[in-house]
Amino acid sequence: MSLDDQLYDIVAKEIRSGTLVDGLYTRAFAEANGDKDKAQAKYIVYRVEQLRGEFIAKVERKKAEAREAAKAAESAARRKQQAQDGKDSFFTIVAIILGIIGLALLIALSLQKSGASSM
Repeated sequence: MSLDDQLYDIVAKEIRSGTLVDGLYTRAFAEANGDKDKAQAKYIVYRVEQLRGEFIAKVERKKAEAREAAKAAESAARRKQQAQDGKDSFFTIVAIILGIIGLALLIALSLQKSGASSM
């Protein structure tokens, strides 16, 4: 069933149940110069247009929400990667420092052995 068919079905149910949009019906009645049949026909056209506009607005809101959710997920992933990169950098620096300390200890031991051997 097409969107238009669904919208006309909604309006038909509203008319059968008597749950019309008062302001819209009043406008249609006024434009029909008091002719109830013409007013009902105008009301149907106006109400379908109104429902279509609401549907389009809802779709656009959902699209915007989806875009915002995607941006938020992308931002969270970027922050997570930056945090991981920071941890990686920290551990790289620690490894370099430990390597330098180890090298300094080896040099110190080597110098100590050289000094002990020459005595």
